[in-house]
Amino acid sequence: MAPKLLGSVKLGLAGLLAVPVLVSTTFAQDTTVVRDTTPVQDTTTVGDTTAARDSLLLDHSFTAPGEFVRVQLRKTDVYRAELSSPEVSLDIHQRPSGPPAFLSRTEAGPGASGRVAFEVYTRADGEYEIRVLGLGEAVVNVKLYYDAKASARREEIIDKPGWEIGVEIGAGAHTGYLLNLEPGVQPDNDKGSWDVEGCFSARNGPGIARVVSGCALGIGWHERPESAGVLWFFIEPRIRILGGRERGKSNTEVGVLFRAALGEVSKVNRSPIMLAPGAYLSRHIRTNPSGKGWSFTLGYAHMFISNLGAKYGTFPTTEDFGQQQADRLTFSIGYYQ
Repeated sequence: MAPKLLGSVKLGLAGLLAVPVLVSTTFAQDTTVVRDTTPVQDTTTVGDTTAARDSLLLDHSFTAPGEFVRVQLRKTDVYRAELSSPEVSLDIHQRPSGPPAFLSRTEAGPGASGRVAFEVYTRADGEYEIRVLGLGEAVVNVKLYYDAKASARREEIIDKPGWEIGVEIGAGAHTGYLLNLEPGVQPDNDKGSWDVEGCFSARNGPGIARVVSGCALGIGWHERPESAGVLWFFIEPRIRILGGRERGKSNTEVGVLFRAALGEVSKVNRSPIMLAPGAYLSRHIRTNPSGKGWSFTLGYAHMFISNLGAKYGTFPTTEDFGQQQADRLTFSIGYYQ
């Protein structure tokens, strides 16, 4: 006895780009028919994929709850799905238990034809299952297109990625410096000690910024024995001089750094300012083309600390300004996505 078809499948060949697609239609007796619906490649068209037109990959009418179709999709491509009814929802999941595709409405409401359109972004290559949720007794048509223009735009972004974003934590030691604390209120001394810090960091930017890395915003603590410690808020750009590699590859680099920081001292109304040029040595480990991985950095900086009052330093002796100098050595570990 021939199986009863639950839904109809119409295969579109309007595309010029060969995107492999498999459509599976479920039958009443739990059998599956798989058909290859790869669009025909037009050999007269320029080989550049950005010149290809949109391709209709699937035209299917859902007639019963639980019905599904399966398609083979690629993560580097962008698709457009159209539903004939705004009263239902579209669900696209990777099989067997992978992440769902990301759906973005192209318009706030249904178009003039009453159809609802979504941009579809998959997270991995593979087979995806398409279902219509809230179907009821209605018949809902779903069309799935390969979006050539959006795919070309996505490929361009992938080929020219932005910053690698991460976090860094570090610890080190510094020589001592005085803060000109008020006599009789808090003790002050110039003994060296340890420090810790953490920051939001970035590395390997686009274009000429590929030589730039460092801390975009950080916070650190300088311990000062027998005296008040300092909480520093800082930024620290680093510029690579040696050791560049192509994007996505691990590398060891040497460069210069410059830290600018604003300090806060408990019970003191004066906020010290730090300017600290220095140098660094980094090992960047990347495990994929987008730059995911670790970094290990050894840095040295010579600190100029000012806004201490007139008691210290060789700056002009006014009531509002003075300067101390100190050295700092730090080892930090970073993780990037």
